Amino acid sequence: MPAPLLKPEQAMYDYLFFNDKLKSKFINKLEQLNTEYIESIDHDNLCVSVAEDIDEQIIDQIDDLYDVLLDEQAEITITEEPESINLVGIQFSGKDNKTSQLRLSPEIMNRLHQVLSFSEIQQLVQDIADAALNPDTQPLCKK
Repeated sequence: MPAPLLKPEQAMYDYLFFNDKLKSKFINKLEQLNTEYIESIDHDNLCVSVAEDIDEQIIDQIDDLYDVLLDEQAEITITEEPESINLVGIQFSGKDNKTSQLRLSPEIMNRLHQVLSFSEIQQLVQDIADAALNPDTQPLCKK
């Protein structure tokens, strides 16, 4: 059910996959939840995007499944391609809504993931990118 109502310029959460089987599991869950999505390929990664403005309980279910699928992907990578583990990417929107990617070591990502969900990490990265692109020099007490 590719989303006819979603627009690429709409604020979205992006979920990256390196394995088509895991992406299909994710899409099946989105369809069970009647959640619209857009599929794309970004820098050779399979990407599934959902609107940021959907119900928070649905986002929580999606994030929980994505966490499980990330663990499965890690196991697949460790088993099949151990030499390829050197970076993890978090996408964010830059100037003109162009998607960019912050590259992190798996160790840093694992430490972040111990206390934050994937959507919280993605939001943190987006907030940092927004602040870097639109600096605010006012003291915090002036906000």
